[in-house]
Amino acid sequence: MLTGINKVFTFVDDRVKARDFWVKKMGFILYRDFGDCPGQDWVEILAPDQRAGIVVAPRPEGMPSTAGQLSYLAFWCEDVREKRAELEARGVKFVDEIVEESWGLSTTFEDDEGTQFNLSERKEIVTDFAA
Repeated sequence: MLTGINKVFTFVDDRVKARDFWVKKMGFILYRDFGDCPGQDWVEILAPDQRAGIVVAPRPEGMPSTAGQLSYLAFWCEDVREKRAELEARGVKFVDEIVEESWGLSTTFEDDEGTQFNLSERKEIVTDFAA
């Protein structure tokens, strides 16, 4: 049986700039930095709850930039308004207003390379799928 999600990948042009964004601005935990290892130029960071991580890796040759595009990576928090204010104070740029969706409040921020990510809150967590 699977236990959970281990890590997801995001590709960047500047590993150091991306590491600093996720750790200093977003409050993630630096788990491993392979920048000094030959052939292994990536960073692993952990979400604050330490349940899943993000591998921040160099964009492979030929892979287009994701600047200005919504990524396939979304985050959640207990209170979107509070978290947005906190992140804006740390220098995180938001590209839209907070919107009320059927699942809760939602907004979009971007990293320092312009890739966009969703931030939302959950109204409830479904644990009984038989219902």
